[in-house]
Amino acid sequence: MIDDEKISNFHKLSFEEQAALTGQTSALFIADGFPFNATLSLKGLNVDSLMKELIRELHERRLCLKTQRVDAHLRVIIANLIKGEEVYQHRYPYYSRTPTTYKYIRRYNPLNISFRPLIACADALHKAGFTKNYKGFYKRAYKQGKQTRVIIKNNLFILLEKHKVNKDDLFKIPIDPIRLKDINGRLTDYKDTDATNKKRKIIEKHNQVLAKSNIVLTRKTNYGPSRVIDFSNTSYHRIFSQNSFTLHGRFYGPWWQSLKSDERKHIKINGESVVELDYGSLHVHLAYSKLGIDYGRDNDPYSIEGIDTKYREVIKLATLTSLNMKNAKYFSQTMTKRLQEDGLYIPNVPYNDIKKAILKKHHPIKEFFFSGVGLELMYLDSCITEYIMKKFTTQKIPVLSIHDSYIVGKSYKKLLVEIMTSAFRYHKLNSIPVIK
Repeated sequence: MIDDEKISNFHKLSFEEQAALTGQTSALFIADGFPFNATLSLKGLNVDSLMKELIRELHERRLCLKTQRVDAHLRVIIANLIKGEEVYQHRYPYYSRTPTTYKYIRRYNPLNISFRPLIACADALHKAGFTKNYKGFYKRAYKQGKQTRVIIKNNLFILLEKHKVNKDDLFKIPIDPIRLKDINGRLTDYKDTDATNKKRKIIEKHNQVLAKSNIVLTRKTNYGPSRVIDFSNTSYHRIFSQNSFTLHGRFYGPWWQSLKSDERKHIKINGESVVELDYGSLHVHLAYSKLGIDYGRDNDPYSIEGIDTKYREVIKLATLTSLNMKNAKYFSQTMTKRLQEDGLYIPNVPYNDIKKAILKKHHPIKEFFFSGVGLELMYLDSCITEYIMKKFTTQKIPVLSIHDSYIVGKSYKKLLVEIMTSAFRYHKLNSIPVIK
């Protein structure tokens, strides 16, 4: 029998009660999560004393006895729990219990965190009552799921307070900023070349400038339960895809990339207010540039004669989606999903008509539509970003990139325009977009 009172107060129920009421796993209801970080650990004399007591207690309970490198794995787990509580304000780390997730690649795994000891330590903490695991799930039919969540319990809080271990004891080991993913989207190893070493050096020098800069957000934002912003993340890394260093290559990492556009204007760099500039319709111009065609600046690529201007954002998304997709088979379904995600969904949009209109408008580059050229265009825009980073780094001036937009102190606005323009000339791209 369904308890009407419980239903009316559903949000007040424990994760277990919500799961029992709906027949779902508890992990489904833990929204405030963040991905487990295998490079985050703890150090210090107070940490050493904590680990001795914790491991002794686990041994006395005959837990984790046969696991190698118990100390290292426990430190990583507890570090993530502390960060969730003290840095992320009561959020919970989630981790995979799939062995392939922890494939050993030293380049990305400096602490040598591996599947068996991690799972053994996580389970030991759970069985000892220091944590609570909420098992993850995956529904193949919907291709949706959640990884296992782990929540700190009072017994561990007591130990942390006893040994005075807190967020000040956290430390993160940096990993290689040049990262390569395979065709399945998993990080994979590679042999370093002069090219990868050069790319790495550019990022590292830029990150050094950022580390020496005072970059702050002057106004609080409404993060919401699904947003996690770690203001200690100020370093970039670069991700390449499909086993190729000429695909994707965009820059990721710093906390300002998590902000919405209207939030970024409240950033200050070294006490100075900022300005943000970006390239208008960048990927369209890059596609034309690949064929040596100058599209021009006067013709809006997302405005089509005969189609109401209220559909401009739809046309923009449709154009970019068409460049990214490898075929047109699921174009309408993909558009519906993305418009819903972006809050732009309009019922009964004639997607096929819009698609035909886009192909007609941009017939000079028709070969790129539904060709999967998107990753190549991303690589080109990442090379532009690399050029801009390098130019500013040479002058020891911080520049914050959000893919095709760039943030600098207001006094450097003119310099930014000059460098953004010269980036196209340097890469011999003759369709230069409007900088706005």
